[in-house]
Amino acid sequence: MAKRPPLALDLAALERAGFAVPSERFSALGEALRPLRRQVLETEPAEPGRAAIIVVTSALPGEGKTFLALNLALSLCGEPGARVLLVDADPYRQGLAAPLGLRGQTGLSDALGDAGLDAGGLVRKTTLPGLSLLPSGRRAAGPGAPPSGERLTAALTVLTSRFGQGGTTIVDTPPVLASAEAIILAGHADRVVVVVENRRTPRRALRHTLSMLQDCPNVDCIVNMADRDVQGLRGYG
Repeated sequence: MAKRPPLALDLAALERAGFAVPSERFSALGEALRPLRRQVLETEPAEPGRAAIIVVTSALPGEGKTFLALNLALSLCGEPGARVLLVDADPYRQGLAAPLGLRGQTGLSDALGDAGLDAGGLVRKTTLPGLSLLPSGRRAAGPGAPPSGERLTAALTVLTSRFGQGGTTIVDTPPVLASAEAIILAGHADRVVVVVENRRTPRRALRHTLSMLQDCPNVDCIVNMADRDVQGLRGYG
């Protein structure tokens, strides 16, 4: 099989859409992400020899988890020698498909549904140095679709082992209260980032979410749409 060329990313379009692309220019969003980026870089994998696993999720849909996952991946690529694998593990929304041009690409859901497909072989390198992507896939999950727990775990193990030590795997999962996949993946994560939308996420839903993640070693909450202005940008705070 011929080697596929890197997936071309339109960084200018991503920047216009509000994403924090690597740049020498000041970015308010990039500055807001700096503390989380530092925590992620300091996260040690539980098993030596594999990439650190960072799960990005939320309690409910629409709280900004995919926006944060992509921004975190782009932000990490600004670090020297960065190796970042961004995995779209939300087959219900496939939120990374549109901004990254991944619509119709074979990906994780296809590998989970076909034992003959290797998830690691579906990873796409990109034109942004250090960034690789695993699309959600062509098999869109419907409501009530059962999670493929064993295959999901096996796929994650393959991906992080091949990516190797010193790399970072960022996994955008479905919301915790909407799908079992998030809990399955969080159970293997070295750090879980829960995105909370200011004045929208019910406290009861957040408490329930955190109780379901209580066995995870590191859990961070990031407030989206915070009241504090950062250089005129109302964003993560």
